[in-house]
Amino acid sequence: MLRLRLATMIALVVLSIPAVAAAQPGQPPPPPPPGSSPGYGYGAYGMSVPGVHEHEGFFLRLGVGVGYLNMSTEFMNDDVAVKGPSGLFQLALGGNVSQNLIIYGELFGNAVVDPTVEVNGDEFDTEDSSASIAGIGVGLAYYLPSNVYFSGTLAASQLRFAEQNGGVEEDYETDLGPAFVGQIGKEWWVGDDWGLGLAGQVLFGSLKDDDDSIGGEVTWSTVGLSLLLSATYD
Repeated sequence: MLRLRLATMIALVVLSIPAVAAAQPGQPPPPPPPGSSPGYGYGAYGMSVPGVHEHEGFFLRLGVGVGYLNMSTEFMNDDVAVKGPSGLFQLALGGNVSQNLIIYGELFGNAVVDPTVEVNGDEFDTEDSSASIAGIGVGLAYYLPSNVYFSGTLAASQLRFAEQNGGVEEDYETDLGPAFVGQIGKEWWVGDDWGLGLAGQVLFGSLKDDDDSIGGEVTWSTVGLSLLLSATYD
């Protein structure tokens, strides 16, 4: 009888071991791999989700913003500047050449409505007129783990000045010339692949027009400073 009771107790202990082990708390998920971007995601059971909150694959960035644009030249021995608050847009499409490094093509435009014209230090207001720069080019962007990014674009660009005169639009355009667009920005993830952000932008351009009707070659130096809102898919 004693042996039967002892055997029964041993059997109960052995059978209880799996239940006790199952009741122990599970191990926490492993830490993110070195160099992973903030927001490195975990799926079910603590497994990492490839491609979530990572910069890889197809790249799309849309940007709109406001700033200040100044276009200046020397024309017939006079210093001339066309300037004013501006609005701008940009569209960039590309892809990653490695994680966090992106090559893209960009289309951009930056325009001033009713700009101020300055001649030898004297300023004049305008009406029903505009001044703008637009371009298309190729650029690189690099994202830090903090989702701060740096980007630069080299573009072929053109200045355009337009004015309504008696109901007829008159315009003047320069030849194509080089421009550089640089940005420093910060984005925050709002989805698996979408981010929203803020960026500061600088624009430099040098554009010539060799036209006898305006007295020969004219070179316009263009500088723009802007603040943008961006939406990025990557």
